[in-house]
Amino acid sequence: MMEPRHAHSLAPTCCPSSHRNLKAKLVSTGTMVWQCAKQHLNKSRKRNKSNGLKITIEGNKKNINYLDVTLDLTRGSYKPFMKPNNKILYVLRQSNHPPALLENIPENIKKLLTSISSIQKVFDDTIPPYQKALDESGYNYKLTYNPQPKCNRNRQRKIVWYNPHGMLT
Repeated sequence: MMEPRHAHSLAPTCCPSSHRNLKAKLVSTGTMVWQCAKQHLNKSRKRNKSNGLKITIEGNKKNINYLDVTLDLTRGSYKPFMKPNNKILYVLRQSNHPPALLENIPENIKKLLTSISSIQKVFDDTIPPYQKALDESGYNYKLTYNPQPKCNRNRQRKIVWYNPHGMLT
Protein backbone atom coordinates (compact mmCIF):
# COMPACT_ATOMS: atom_id res chain seq x y z
CA MET A 1 0.00 0.00 0.00
CA MET A 2 1.24 3.45 -0.86
CA GLU A 3 2.10 5.90 1.90
CA PRO A 4 -0.23 8.94 2.00
CA ARG A 5 1.28 12.11 0.62
CA HIS A 6 1.97 15.14 2.77
CA ALA A 7 -0.79 17.72 2.82
CA HIS A 8 1.57 20.49 1.70
CA SER A 9 2.18 18.77 -1.63
CA LEU A 10 -1.56 18.86 -2.39
CA ALA A 11 -2.65 21.94 -0.45
CA PRO A 12 -2.67 25.46 -1.85
CA THR A 13 0.26 27.73 -0.99
CA CYS A 14 -1.92 29.85 1.29
CA CYS A 15 -2.22 26.94 3.73
CA PRO A 16 -0.88 27.87 7.21
CA SER A 17 2.51 26.38 8.02
CA SER A 18 1.06 24.57 11.06
CA HIS A 19 -1.11 22.51 8.71
CA ARG A 20 1.72 21.55 6.37
CA ASN A 21 2.97 18.77 8.64
CA LEU A 22 -0.36 16.94 8.58
CA LYS A 23 -0.63 13.81 6.49
CA ALA A 24 -3.66 13.62 4.27
CA LYS A 25 -5.39 10.65 2.77
CA LEU A 26 -8.55 11.12 0.77
CA VAL A 27 -10.86 8.17 0.37
CA SER A 28 -14.00 9.27 -1.38
CA THR A 29 -16.37 8.48 -4.17
CA GLY A 30 -17.50 11.20 -6.50
CA THR A 31 -18.85 11.78 -9.95
CA MET A 32 -17.98 14.58 -12.32
CA VAL A 33 -19.49 15.21 -15.71
CA TRP A 34 -17.68 17.32 -18.27
CA GLN A 35 -17.10 17.54 -21.97
CA CYS A 36 -13.51 17.50 -23.15
CA ALA A 37 -11.23 15.94 -25.71
CA LYS A 38 -9.60 12.56 -25.10
CA GLN A 39 -6.14 14.17 -24.93
CA HIS A 40 -7.25 16.23 -21.91
CA LEU A 41 -8.38 13.06 -20.13
CA ASN A 42 -5.01 11.43 -20.77
CA LYS A 43 -3.16 14.49 -19.42
CA SER A 44 -5.36 14.42 -16.32
CA ARG A 45 -4.64 10.71 -15.77
CA LYS A 46 -0.87 11.31 -15.97
CA ARG A 47 -1.02 14.30 -13.62
CA ASN A 48 -3.03 12.37 -11.04
CA LYS A 49 -0.70 9.39 -11.25
CA SER A 50 2.38 11.59 -10.76
CA ASN A 51 0.76 13.09 -7.63
CA GLY A 52 0.16 9.64 -6.18
CA LEU A 53 -3.61 9.82 -6.59
CA LYS A 54 -5.62 6.82 -7.67
CA ILE A 55 -8.49 8.21 -9.68
CA THR A 56 -10.56 6.18 -12.10
CA ILE A 57 -11.69 8.14 -15.13
CA GLU A 58 -14.33 6.63 -17.39
CA GLY A 59 -15.47 8.30 -20.56
CA ASN A 60 -18.43 8.21 -22.93
CA LYS A 61 -21.00 7.34 -20.26
CA LYS A 62 -24.66 7.96 -21.04
CA ASN A 63 -26.09 6.65 -17.74
CA ILE A 64 -24.46 6.92 -14.34
CA ASN A 65 -25.54 5.09 -11.19
CA TYR A 66 -24.41 7.19 -8.24
CA LEU A 67 -25.49 6.34 -4.70
CA ASP A 68 -29.26 5.89 -4.99
CA VAL A 69 -29.84 7.81 -8.25
CA THR A 70 -29.47 6.91 -11.92
CA LEU A 71 -28.57 9.93 -14.03
CA ASP A 72 -29.49 9.84 -17.71
CA LEU A 73 -27.12 12.34 -19.30
CA THR A 74 -28.65 12.19 -22.79
CA ARG A 75 -32.19 13.11 -21.64
CA GLY A 76 -31.26 15.09 -18.55
CA SER A 77 -33.49 12.97 -16.34
CA TYR A 78 -32.92 11.06 -13.11
CA LYS A 79 -34.60 8.20 -11.27
CA PRO A 80 -34.10 6.04 -8.17
CA PHE A 81 -31.38 3.41 -8.43
CA MET A 82 -31.35 0.08 -6.64
CA LYS A 83 -28.72 -2.63 -6.95
CA PRO A 84 -29.92 -5.92 -8.44
CA ASN A 85 -31.14 -8.49 -5.88
CA ASN A 86 -31.45 -5.77 -3.23
CA LYS A 87 -34.07 -6.60 -0.58
CA ILE A 88 -35.79 -3.54 0.87
CA LEU A 89 -36.56 -3.81 4.58
CA TYR A 90 -38.32 -1.27 6.77
CA VAL A 91 -38.96 -1.21 10.52
CA LEU A 92 -42.10 -3.24 11.26
CA ARG A 93 -45.17 -1.17 12.08
CA GLN A 94 -45.87 -3.36 15.13
CA SER A 95 -42.34 -2.93 16.54
CA ASN A 96 -41.57 -1.24 19.83
CA HIS A 97 -40.16 1.95 18.29
CA PRO A 98 -41.46 5.44 19.18
CA PRO A 99 -44.79 6.14 17.46
CA ALA A 100 -43.50 9.37 15.90
CA LEU A 101 -40.70 7.45 14.16
CA LEU A 102 -43.08 4.78 12.86
CA GLU A 103 -45.52 7.37 11.53
CA ASN A 104 -42.80 9.24 9.63
CA ILE A 105 -41.24 6.27 7.80
CA PRO A 106 -43.76 6.08 4.90
CA GLU A 107 -43.86 9.86 4.46
CA ASN A 108 -40.07 10.09 4.37
CA ILE A 109 -39.87 7.29 1.81
CA LYS A 110 -42.36 9.18 -0.35
CA LYS A 111 -40.33 12.41 -0.03
CA LEU A 112 -37.09 10.63 -0.91
CA LEU A 113 -38.52 8.85 -3.97
CA THR A 114 -40.24 12.03 -5.15
CA SER A 115 -37.05 14.07 -4.81
CA ILE A 116 -34.96 11.60 -6.85
CA SER A 117 -37.58 11.12 -9.59
CA SER A 118 -37.49 13.68 -12.39
CA ILE A 119 -41.14 13.19 -13.44
CA GLN A 120 -44.24 11.34 -12.22
CA LYS A 121 -43.95 8.56 -14.83
CA VAL A 122 -40.46 7.71 -13.56
CA PHE A 123 -41.82 7.71 -9.99
CA ASP A 124 -44.73 5.44 -10.91
CA ASP A 125 -42.40 3.00 -12.70
CA THR A 126 -40.00 2.67 -9.76
CA ILE A 127 -42.26 2.52 -6.68
CA PRO A 128 -43.57 -1.09 -6.82
CA PRO A 129 -40.70 -2.66 -4.80
CA TYR A 130 -40.85 0.15 -2.24
CA GLN A 131 -44.65 -0.12 -1.95
CA LYS A 132 -44.37 -3.90 -1.55
CA ALA A 133 -41.79 -3.49 1.24
CA LEU A 134 -44.04 -0.99 3.03
CA ASP A 135 -47.02 -3.36 2.78
CA GLU A 136 -44.95 -6.29 4.07
CA SER A 137 -43.80 -4.18 7.03
CA GLY A 138 -47.42 -3.53 8.06
CA TYR A 139 -47.87 0.06 6.86
CA ASN A 140 -51.21 0.99 5.33
CA TYR A 141 -49.84 3.78 3.12
CA LYS A 142 -50.00 4.47 -0.60
CA LEU A 143 -46.90 6.09 -2.12
CA THR A 144 -47.87 9.03 -4.35
CA TYR A 145 -45.85 11.54 -6.34
CA ASN A 146 -45.89 14.88 -4.55
CA PRO A 147 -43.14 17.23 -5.78
CA GLN A 148 -42.16 19.97 -3.37
CA PRO A 149 -42.10 23.45 -4.89
CA LYS A 150 -38.69 25.04 -5.17
CA CYS A 151 -38.40 27.71 -2.55
CA ASN A 152 -36.70 30.97 -3.41
CA ARG A 153 -35.01 32.27 -0.31
CA ASN A 154 -34.86 35.97 -1.00
CA ARG A 155 -34.77 37.20 2.55
CA GLN A 156 -33.75 40.69 3.50
CA ARG A 157 -30.31 40.92 5.04
CA LYS A 158 -30.02 42.67 8.35
CA ILE A 159 -27.61 45.54 7.79
CA VAL A 160 -26.06 47.31 10.72
CA TRP A 161 -24.61 50.71 9.93
CA TYR A 162 -21.77 51.99 12.06
CA ASN A 163 -20.89 55.66 12.03
CA PRO A 164 -18.13 56.48 14.51
CA HIS A 165 -18.79 59.49 16.72
CA GLY A 166 -17.89 62.71 14.97
CA MET A 167 -17.83 61.08 11.50
CA LEU A 168 -21.41 61.87 10.51
CA THR A 169 -21.87 62.41 6.82
